Formats: sequence, C-alpha cells, structure tokens
Amino acid sequence: MITHAKRIIAISQNTKEDIIQLLHISPEKIDVIYHSTSMKPFTGKQRLTLPDSFLLFVGDRTPYKNFNRLAKAFSELSTKDENLFLVCTGMPFKQSEKELLDKLNISNKVIHIKATDRTLAELYSRAKLFVFPSLYEGFGIPILEAYACYCPVALSNTLQEMQEYTLILILKHLYLKASKKLYTMTENVQNSSCEGESVSNFIHGKKQPH
Repeated sequence: MITHAKRIIAISQNTKEDIIQLLHISPEKIDVIYHSTSMKPFTGKQRLTLPDSFLLFVGDRTPYKNFNRLAKAFSELSTKDENLFLVCTGMPFKQSEKELLDKLNISNKVIHIKATDRTLAELYSRAKLFVFPSLYEGFGIPILEAYACYCPVALSNTLQEMQEYTLILILKHLYLKASKKLYTMTENVQNSSCEGESVSNFIHGKKQPH
C-alpha cells in the first residue's frame, strides 16, 4: 500500500530514511511531520508516594529499549548514592527481569508504577532525571513529555534528531513566553525605577519567564 501512495508522512527524518532504504521510495514523496504532546507539568497536591531522589524510565522494556543496560548502570550508581531509586512504568516486570534486578542487588531500589497521563506528569515533574537509553526509535514521544514537564533528559546518542527537535520546540516556547512577558513589562513601565529594574533583570537573565 505504501508504495502506491502519492504522498507519505514520516514522523521523523530517521523514519524517512528507513522508508527510502527499505522500500526504495523516492525522498520527494515523503514529508516529515513531527509529533507533539499534550503533556503538561504537574501541579497541585502530590498523589504518588515516591522517594525524594529517583531516575525515571518510561515505556516497555523490549530489547531495543536497552533497559538491561540501564539496570546495570543504575546498580553502579546506587552503590554511590544509597538514596537514589529507579522508577519504571509500563508492563509489570517479567520473571527474567526480576532475576536480573536480584542479581544486581537493586530489587529494593527499583519501583514499578502503572502510570496514567496524570501520574506520568507527576513522575516527570518530580524525577531527578528521565533516562531514555533506546537503541532505536522512529520518534520517541516520552522525550517530548519529559521536556514538557521540565524534566532533565538523558538520551542515547542514537536519538540526536529528537534531541535537536525538542530543543527547537523549547527555544520557540521560551521565546514566545519571553516576548509576551517583556511586552507586558514594558507596557506597565511608567518611569518607575523599580519596574525598570525588573525589565533589566529579566533581559539579563536574572529572572526566569513565567
């Protein structure tokens, strides 16, 4: 079916390259349109019982997601920081995964949570770091979700395209917020040294846009 399509939408440049190489379709027929996300930072009363310090892994744990390697890396980190935990969403751990966690002596440091969009927003917003070590992705929506919740992100080097795309989104978002904030400030300035100082502080980065 795809070979007979007049136009094709790919969710990333990486996916476009796959279509070209695997299906031998002309690049001119393929348009890249990235996903977005409706995820928003968590606000309000905290609902989840979570450790103060944790890394976050979201999604399934099929081999290309590289979870086993993350578990091994976390086992080393946990020996240096006994208060650090790893929180995972997705399907419950398989027996083989439980055995791996036992072997690495981190079963008591790894927490599984069945997440909804609301709990995901809280997890992203409270995590010290979102870790996405996948070996391959067509896109990687959790990356956008994490950035939307102002969560620091650690990506594998196979996901450079998505890192650049989300950075562009963030810069555009901050530019629009900064422009609106600056416009509001300048509208309200009436030869007040206090308000003038506020504008100056904002321009020089001493105050973050809200």
